[in-house]
Amino acid sequence: MCFSTICRGENGTDIVMETFRIRLAGTDDIPALAAIDAECFSEPWSEGGFADFLSGDSAVCAVAEEDGQVVGYA
Repeated sequence: MCFSTICRGENGTDIVMETFRIRLAGTDDIPALAAIDAECFSEPWSEGGFADFLSGDSAVCAVAEEDGQVVGYA
């Protein structure tokens, strides 16, 4: 699934379009998830914490990708 956002530039006339791909997270995403968590929270999850979470039967985690890089998660 892809989403696009359109924003006005600082001068009010430029338009910037960013496209994000949303997909389910996998074990290959764990380093990126832990890095994002470390930037955003004072008590972040470790890579092991994400690995434990993703291995659970009811775990659901989605990532947002921009140009092939994970830039967010939920």
